[in-house]
This record gives sequence, structure tokens and C-alpha cells, in this order.
Amino acid sequence: MLFPVLPGAAAALGLLALIWLVVCRGTKGTGAFVFDPGGAKGEFGKVLLPMYLDIAKFILGLAAGSIVLLIGSSNFNQSTARPLRSFASPLFVIAMSIIYGVLFMIFLVYNYEHHASS
Repeated sequence: MLFPVLPGAAAALGLLALIWLVVCRGTKGTGAFVFDPGGAKGEFGKVLLPMYLDIAKFILGLAAGSIVLLIGSSNFNQSTARPLRSFASPLFVIAMSIIYGVLFMIFLVYNYEHHASS
């Protein structure tokens, strides 16, 4: 295959498009989510926001650790090791999940602070 990362890139970009479509349909064109449960102002920031950020940090740590483990383990036994080209597609998906996770954390805090102040 000429571009071994192509299936992973297609999967990562397709997942982004799918999530974007679900979010756009979920907001019904208003472009906003109601963060606070039951309409109690500031409740999301007290309880749920730190929990969401902690879960996202944990998942990002798992993704980064899997990249390190995959690349590092391929160097141990060179005689039977598979070439890194065969891991290009899964590595791209994992790397994109890290980027998406960081963007999720940034936009979650930004949008909550933006909507909480208005």
C-alpha cells in the first residue's frame, strides 16, 4: 500500500464528521448546549466539569501510553518484529484521539465559561 496511514486517516476524519453531525442535530441549529442539570446555574461547574476533565485526562494518558508501548515494543526483538508501517494506521487513529481529547477539554471549559457568564 502506498499510504499505509490512509485507513486510519479516513476512520479518524469520518469519526470527526459523524460526531460533528450528531452535535449539530442535537443542538437543533441553536449551537448551544444547556450544561447545568435542571437549570440550576453553576451546578455543572461545581460537580460535573471536574469529573469530565478527569475522565478525559485519564483517557488521554491511556492513548499516549499505548503509543509509547507500541513503538517501544517494536524495537525489542528486531528479528520477528513487524515493521512500523503496519502500525501506521492504528497509530494515526490513536494520535487523532489525543488531539480530539485535548480539543474536547479546551472547548468544554471555554463553552461552559462562555455560557455561564452570559
